[in-house]
Amino acid sequence: MGGYTYDSEFLPWGIYKHHEGSSVSSPKGANSWIGAIRKSLFDRTHREEDDWIPCSGAGCEEEGTLGAHIAESRLNEALKLVGMGGTPVVPLCESCHGTDVIELDDCQCIIDKKCKIDLRSAKRKISATSRCDNCHSFIRGPDEDGDYLCEDCDHYTDSDGYCITSNCSSCEEEDDDDY
Repeated sequence: MGGYTYDSEFLPWGIYKHHEGSSVSSPKGANSWIGAIRKSLFDRTHREEDDWIPCSGAGCEEEGTLGAHIAESRLNEALKLVGMGGTPVVPLCESCHGTDVIELDDCQCIIDKKCKIDLRSAKRKISATSRCDNCHSFIRGPDEDGDYLCEDCDHYTDSDGYCITSNCSSCEEEDDDDY
């Protein structure tokens, strides 16, 4: 099968939000975003359906069956306007895809250059009353989703400073230490 193939890129470990507004974006040369990821990662001498891709969620060992757009940086969002940059699309399982804030392991991704710009979090203010439960720094927020961000340890929190990130490895380590 010929057609368009996205270049495989690298997305480093981190805590990210799902990109808002990506549902109207469709891949070139594939029926789905996970199909486009498969085409970019594997030799096309065998069928796409046979290619197993791990979920990019931190610590998740399920198969990545969905392509998820990730809000990485405002700079890459803005660079789309001049034909550069773009929105990373990573493989996630259904369980990890259903979250808003997620910790991702280092992973391969493809870049969607046509996705709408995610304008959330354009303005953040420091909350003078709340500190991050993880590192005790002041948190910023709320953003348009009502979430707060600790810029020191990169945790999204609720208004009380408690982490709301799915599969957060540093919070799981702290919970283990409590026992």
